[in-house]
Amino acid sequence: MNEIVMLFLVGSLGGIISGMFGIGGGVIYVVVFNIYLKKNHPELVHNDAMLVQLTLINSIFSIFFGALSGFLKQVKSRNFYPNLVLQTGIPALFTAILGTILVAHWEGYNKKIFFSVFTIFLIPMLLKVLPTKKEVVENDQLDKKYFGLTGLLTGLCTAFTGLGGGVVINPILNGLLKYPIKKTFSISQGVMLITTFGISIFHLFNKNEGIEALGADFYSGINLKMTFPVIIGMIIFAPFGVTLAQKTPAKLLQLLFAIVCLAIIIRNLFQIFGT
Repeated sequence: MNEIVMLFLVGSLGGIISGMFGIGGGVIYVVVFNIYLKKNHPELVHNDAMLVQLTLINSIFSIFFGALSGFLKQVKSRNFYPNLVLQTGIPALFTAILGTILVAHWEGYNKKIFFSVFTIFLIPMLLKVLPTKKEVVENDQLDKKYFGLTGLLTGLCTAFTGLGGGVVINPILNGLLKYPIKKTFSISQGVMLITTFGISIFHLFNKNEGIEALGADFYSGINLKMTFPVIIGMIIFAPFGVTLAQKTPAKLLQLLFAIVCLAIIIRNLFQIFGT
């Protein structure tokens, strides 16, 4: 299959996932981009630190456009909570930039250690998100501090893993604190827009000599040949994912999100134990 078509299909699937759950398509992009970069730039095969950094940069850059498309659909559908997005998104932006600086300058960054910690965190979250036969009483009145604390964790997760922040926001707000799931997904979409925009701007203005030496395919670490077809797919299909989320019963939405969480855990295990 033509690479461009394949990348477009990857972006389309990522857009649907992003629109439905507010988690971005990072769970797919990180894997696909890693393979693409090693295939088209053999010099990265034995430069793990550079490969990880480029994978994260391009995943986050791509997620931004899907988040923007999904966010606009949320606003149009009047399923938008600006105060809660800002209460969560501003702390998330702070830790996202901090985490990005650490990734860019910490040569000893070991992705296997981080993915191990992240997976240990995600497994109990997955169990909390799974729908049960018991009637769950949703809590629509959370203290502001919970949104801020959730945002701090979200920013770090985004910077270090290249995943959309929903993998932190959704399990904490809905799984642990029982905040309504459709509101949670909407907040996640807005926060993801803020964090991915901030990280992308940081990379555009933060020149890295090692990355620039890779050649014309990269601009501040962004490879448009790889990301452009993905971005087009995301922009087209993210609003469709939002529509699906709004029309899907809450318990089914919880089950589907739990499946996505399980996929992320499996992907993390490959990162930990793979070569």
